[in-house]
Amino acid sequence: MKIKTGIDILKISRLEKMIERDSSAILSEMLNDEELLEKNIQSIAGIISAKEAIKKAFDGELEWKDISVSKTENGKPYFQIKKSNTGIISSDLSISHDGEYACACAVCLIN
Repeated sequence: MKIKTGIDILKISRLEKMIERDSSAILSEMLNDEELLEKNIQSIAGIISAKEAIKKAFDGELEWKDISVSKTENGKPYFQIKKSNTGIISSDLSISHDGEYACACAVCLIN
C-alpha cells in the first residue's frame, strides 16, 4: 500500500482574472455540471484547488473532469474519481480559504 498526497494553493483574484478573460469557458473545462452550479468565487477556487491537489497526488494521471468534488451534509469536502482503476482504499480532502487564497490538501491510501 502507498500513501499519496497532493496540495495546492490558488490566489482567488488570479482565478477572477482568468474568468474575465475567458468568460466561463475556463470553468467549463475544469468543473463538472454540478460544480458549475456553485456561484461563490471562494467555493469555486476551493474546488479547483482541490482538483489540482488530487491531480498532484495521482502524478497528473487524471484530467479535471475525472474528479468530482462535493460536500457531505455537514459540509466536509470529499471527492470521487470516475476512473475505476485508481486503487483507492481510503481518502481525505481538506479545503480552506483565507482572504485572497484558497488551498486544498488531498490524501489517499492506495492498494
